[in-house]
Amino acid sequence: MNFSLFVTMKTIRKILPTLLSLALLFANQISESQTQICSGDSLRLRLDSFRGNIQWQESADSLIWSDISGASYQPYIVIPNTTKFFRAVVTDGNCDPIYSPVQKVMVTTRQAPTAAVHISTLNAIIWKWNAVAGANGYKWNTVDDYGSSENLGTDTFRIESNLNCDSTYIRYVWAYNDCGNSVSSTLTQSTALCPANNCGVINDSRDGQSYQTVVIGAQCWMAENLRFLPSVHTNTDFEVQGNNSQPAYGVYGYNGSSLDTAQGKASYAIYGALYNWWAATQGEGDCNGSGAPPNDDCTVPVQGICPTGWHLPSHYEWTTLERAVCSINCTT
Repeated sequence: MNFSLFVTMKTIRKILPTLLSLALLFANQISESQTQICSGDSLRLRLDSFRGNIQWQESADSLIWSDISGASYQPYIVIPNTTKFFRAVVTDGNCDPIYSPVQKVMVTTRQAPTAAVHISTLNAIIWKWNAVAGANGYKWNTVDDYGSSENLGTDTFRIESNLNCDSTYIRYVWAYNDCGNSVSSTLTQSTALCPANNCGVINDSRDGQSYQTVVIGAQCWMAENLRFLPSVHTNTDFEVQGNNSQPAYGVYGYNGSSLDTAQGKASYAIYGALYNWWAATQGEGDCNGSGAPPNDDCTVPVQGICPTGWHLPSHYEWTTLERAVCSINCTT
């Protein structure tokens, strides 16, 4: 008594003519070792070479069996939505029932990801979602269109930069596996509030990055860490560069030399880039200023790594900032 199991892909049946669908039905026989199907696929149960009456049964654990209602003929077609076991029971008069070999059918679903906790800054969002069991990877898009989506592989996050502060964004993510893709999951997140007092937006022509600003006291400061990154050094090279009085650049938590990889790190979007003294000053030396405002700045400010029109703060410019936000013992 041979137990044959056939599968027809639901998606194929929707597209191809019925005649071709039936041909596939009879051609794709699953052996006992090939038990993986996709959610929505049809199973055709058939038992060869038997005499008597047949009843198909199913089980969730292969221990407790129940008759499938109305499944007393063959071939019998069933569409399981979870992993199940199937077998046939054959009875003939007063003879003891005969059971066919058990066939386990594992069902792979196309489950959509669920949103996790996103992280947002003034101009960036780190989109996050929970991993889906059985997923081969994920795709992400700014519009609800799977065809034009970006393949992220197995990553469960996507960093998006150069956004506007105090703005709400909607994005979409899909999980995919050998059975196809899930429906889209909608992700929604707002960037941080814009500084109430600001002195405009900085647009860095070197790399297209933009930065929010904030007015503190009578000074105008960048409200975000600088992200300009011409190159990146490993931890060892960073130290060697410093020992040789040479510029070194890095990203927190990344120990490598790939610029693309470094800029793809969440720490880069949140904290910006790391610079040693020679990278920060670009060989321009330093300047402490000469005292309290208006003498806290330098006659020739040190631009260093800063965008055009901006400079590294002097010692006394830091002191002015401290006094602007200080409430106790503010004379130092």
